[in-house]
Amino acid sequence: MAKFIERQTKTNLTEAEAIRQAKDGDAAAFECLYQTDCKLVYGLCFRMIKNPAEAEDLTQRTFLQVCRKIGTFSGESGFSTWLYRVTANVVLMYLRRKQATEIPAEDLERPSSNGEFSCEYGSSNTLDARCDRVVRPQACGPQVAWWLQEALLAARRLWIPA
Repeated sequence: MAKFIERQTKTNLTEAEAIRQAKDGDAAAFECLYQTDCKLVYGLCFRMIKNPAEAEDLTQRTFLQVCRKIGTFSGESGFSTWLYRVTANVVLMYLRRKQATEIPAEDLERPSSNGEFSCEYGSSNTLDARCDRVVRPQACGPQVAWWLQEALLAARRLWIPA
């Protein structure tokens, strides 16, 4: 709040006025909120992620989310409390998505009991089953997913028994 009071002299807005105006779509009021709270948000992101570049990205994502959802702020709690919760949710969603796209290499290649890799068509350990978990556009981007799908189709043609 002390930072906001310091900033208030430049913009003549209190935190409550800035929030109200930001809800009405005033970009200057939103910028005032951003300038006041961006270090708080970055600090939380950095403590949760431990990576400065990702923390900066998540700070931007948080303020995009705040811009979209500021209309849901009811004022029952403090703005910083609400912002803290939005930030934590953005970081947790990022971590969930990141965890879902990371697949250990040992899950991709499992040798059979005789030491050879099993590539029987139709079994649960087939090339299809292993590759379909990896080739997802949300995990690697649509262009990379397309190339991986093409490679998978070529591999299927080579491995399917006649």
